[in-house]
Amino acid sequence: MISSLLPGRLDSYLLRRGLGALFMVASLIIVVALAIDFLINIGTLAKSTTKGGQLALIASLYWYRLPQLANIALPIGAVVSCLLVCAPMLKRGEFIALSANGISPARAARMLLALMLVVGVVDTVIADFISPKAIARTTAIEDILQNQRRLGRVWQVPATKTNWFAGRAQGLIRGDVPTVDRVVIASKGGLVCADQMVWQEGRWQLQGHLLEFRVTPEGHCLLYRPTEIPLEGDLALPYDPQQLYRNLLPRYTMTGPELLRIGGRTEISYAWSRWSRLVVPLLAALIALPVFVRFSHRDALVMGTIRALAAASVPVMVVVAGGMVADTSGAHPAVPVLSAVALALIPSIVVYWRWRL
Repeated sequence: MISSLLPGRLDSYLLRRGLGALFMVASLIIVVALAIDFLINIGTLAKSTTKGGQLALIASLYWYRLPQLANIALPIGAVVSCLLVCAPMLKRGEFIALSANGISPARAARMLLALMLVVGVVDTVIADFISPKAIARTTAIEDILQNQRRLGRVWQVPATKTNWFAGRAQGLIRGDVPTVDRVVIASKGGLVCADQMVWQEGRWQLQGHLLEFRVTPEGHCLLYRPTEIPLEGDLALPYDPQQLYRNLLPRYTMTGPELLRIGGRTEISYAWSRWSRLVVPLLAALIALPVFVRFSHRDALVMGTIRALAAASVPVMVVVAGGMVADTSGAHPAVPVLSAVALALIPSIVVYWRWRL
């Protein structure tokens, strides 16, 4: 048996078992989460099915929830899969036999660490590029199913540095004419207020009562009541209804490049915090494996699993804490995030390489 688990074959053996366990655990988590979500919202969904075409919307709702659930299932499934792979090897004494042949536990499990790093990359890509757009879509579908409108939000158009406030919006994704109530635009030239902004003929138009507040070079304040204010120049809004809908949603519905384009400290901090997910599965495995695979746990796998998962949560919480303080620290948001990653990663590597049975 041991001859079949020497370098090369051992790596491929652990990789196959790790991938199989990861797929099984992650799929189980996603299925259970979908079932619980469906049971919680079954009342709302049942009412929606009485309307025409709502079944397709409900199916789309759960389709777009898959990336969000994957971001939960992948990190958890990764560390659990490591324990599932190592448990029978520990039980059968294979780690002891490998050590007797000069293969340390740290060397034996290196392919699992490589798998954890790949999982971290996949999880980060999903969290940064796929999940934000999926969350925006699920929010839009929920609005349609529950007949809700988006609440107001403030944002800035990067090209003109003009600040916008949009009140309640409707029809931006599907349904009636795209309309935004209570619009306020703060530009270099002054302030513009309108009852409504409507998407007509491929462009936005202000309607209802219009007010325009201007400050002259001499410092005089002028208030106008024009019948029409064209949205051009500093007042240009370069978004179609769907793009505007994304600006009315929270920052967690924006991708990393979108957050960096906005450029606010909070947005940059959020992006860096999201990117720190890359090392989370690796950190958890670096601690969980040495704690779990001990000779004393050979006949106490349940207790070993509990201790391993508890220990793995420590470096993960350090990384999470770094992301939380990134917005409030005086340094660039990357500094506290990378510092937290280093603080968690270096001791974890030391523990792993000192791993003994």
